[in-house]
Amino acid sequence: MRIPSPPPTRIPSPPGRLPVIGHSLSLMRDPLAFMESLRPYGDVVRVFIGRLPVYVVTSSSLVHHLLVAEAGNVEKGKLFDKVRPLIGNGVFTSNGAFHMRQRRLLQPAFHRDRIAGYTRVMSEETARRAGEWRPRQVLDVQRELFDLTLKIIAATLFATDHAREVVAEFQQNFPRIVAGIGWRTIAPTPLVERLPVPANRRFDEATRGLRRAIQETIARYRADGRDHGDILSMLLAAKDERTGEGMSDEEIHDEVIALLVGGTESTALTLSWLFYELGRHPELEARLHAEIRTVLGDRQIGFEDVGEMTFVRALITETLRLHHPIWIVMRRARSPIDLGGVRIPRGAEIVFSPHTQQLDPDLFPEPHRFVPGRWLSSSAPVPRECFLPFGAGRRVCLGDAFAWTEMTVTVTTIAAHWSLTPAPGSRVRPLALATVYPRDLRMVLDPRP
Repeated sequence: MRIPSPPPTRIPSPPGRLPVIGHSLSLMRDPLAFMESLRPYGDVVRVFIGRLPVYVVTSSSLVHHLLVAEAGNVEKGKLFDKVRPLIGNGVFTSNGAFHMRQRRLLQPAFHRDRIAGYTRVMSEETARRAGEWRPRQVLDVQRELFDLTLKIIAATLFATDHAREVVAEFQQNFPRIVAGIGWRTIAPTPLVERLPVPANRRFDEATRGLRRAIQETIARYRADGRDHGDILSMLLAAKDERTGEGMSDEEIHDEVIALLVGGTESTALTLSWLFYELGRHPELEARLHAEIRTVLGDRQIGFEDVGEMTFVRALITETLRLHHPIWIVMRRARSPIDLGGVRIPRGAEIVFSPHTQQLDPDLFPEPHRFVPGRWLSSSAPVPRECFLPFGAGRRVCLGDAFAWTEMTVTVTTIAAHWSLTPAPGSRVRPLALATVYPRDLRMVLDPRP
């Protein structure tokens, strides 16, 4: 006797779907509000970008299951297809065996001993930038911190003056590239990318200019042939232990640009939001200064001090929870997947939002309040699988230790010299493009004793 199959689980979908464009209009109007609005509909919700069905995972534990237990059944999705014109096929966007090979080749760059050496660069560059500021100066915080984190990652990538053009191109063109990626990700049709409009021309020119500058820098390093003690020299010398083969110039280009993007944008935005919150909470700033005095006294922070800055780490963690710079991550199902009883078909696009999934009131009481103390209390710890600021599984961020160290050093060094308060008339609000920016974040500088 044949037992009938159970009926398929009905997948909830929010209202507002329009003919042809689906939910794209709601996404374009306010991506963060739209993503957060999906939680009440279920742990897995189906929305439509144009006619394309997209499965949005709103449960943190299911996101962890997707990234860890189902890691072999998913690959990078539509979002990363849009990023490839900029980043190529580096560790950030690649799939399968090639992705694992690139991770192995890059791993030595983020060894603990190397990060200890980078700490001096982080401290010196931050102190140099902070030393250029003046009392009562009104600071465009996001721009300043973007320039600072770019200088830090560039100093670790390139130890020579050959890369000045790369830094200049990246500094000039990255905002155009981010805007182009954000628009293309949620556009209802890929035809948008081929329209002869100024935005597309600016995007194409920006990506071409950056690619050319990086390729010329790689060629100069190849011709020079010396080990300059930087990451680019390490990439040029790296050999796959299984095959003995090194990376091609194209592969090195893709990894350099992935490291530039990963080491600049997300770090700068997290730091920007952190100083925004410190400016709104003087009691937290006072506690930060007390920790600096206790741990460091009058000296500059070193690598051995990073683990001692427990309140700084709580500040960074809470900033990543409330203001995560990434609002959308996509995966594509390589085979059918079961997520919380919902059957995801092969080839389907799966989405989750690091920015909004940490606003679950069941996990974080008063989720929209900035409360660093929640990470210093052991009374109600959040399950590890429910907080994934740097991802999880085989695609966990390769540079997470570098980022934690850089943010700790930067916050500590700036706060030791300056107090930042909101500028009169500044109205900060989040702007979601490819990442989440603090729009109009202007702050006034006051020197610390």
